[in-house]
Amino acid sequence: MALTPALVVLVHGANHGAWCWSEVIHRLESRGHDSTAVDLPLTSFDDDVDAVRSAIAAAGERPVIVVAHSYAGLVVSAGAHDTDGLLFIAARMPSPTRAPAVDPASWQSPEFQSAMIRRRDGALVFAGDPAVLYNTTPRAVAADAASRLRPMYSSVPERPIPNPAWMTVPSTYVVCKQDRVIAVAAQRAMAARADRVFEIESDHSPFLSAPDEITDIVCGRILR
Repeated sequence: MALTPALVVLVHGANHGAWCWSEVIHRLESRGHDSTAVDLPLTSFDDDVDAVRSAIAAAGERPVIVVAHSYAGLVVSAGAHDTDGLLFIAARMPSPTRAPAVDPASWQSPEFQSAMIRRRDGALVFAGDPAVLYNTTPRAVAADAASRLRPMYSSVPERPIPNPAWMTVPSTYVVCKQDRVIAVAAQRAMAARADRVFEIESDHSPFLSAPDEITDIVCGRILR
């Protein structure tokens, strides 16, 4: 009996949307793999977790591989337990005993922190140079991506995430070596929790700057 093909669920990070995965989706489709990108509501952390759980549930009996970028590592760790594999890209893999909101300086670069502005309505918006997020992305693509960024009302949890999904689901980590948002050392500290690790020459947004490399990792190392 033929195995049921897996569904790849792609989850974006802070201020982005499902649109950012279009190049990866196209490449996955060209290789015969089904995928879907979640549009996180970014209204609260719990709402974001519910959106991921809904996307996983919609897959029915199919195997599910979840790809999480940056902030989505927290969301996926909280809501993707019923899956078959996790891929974290420059993403948080939270400790079950430490609140993710503690000491953000150990995770985010000062350059990125200074680019994030909290509005009076509570929304967090990016107000810096697009190169902080997209420094190895083609300039026109980076400018378009920056114009699509959304306000984010979700907050990083101030309490530990108990039993994060990476503790029970096979995991892979991608370190982005040209990242100006998250220090490479911080990514490698997270990656030490994963079962497999890859490092690529990319900025913080490899779905735009290195979609071939991300697709190769998903297809060659996770969907095989």
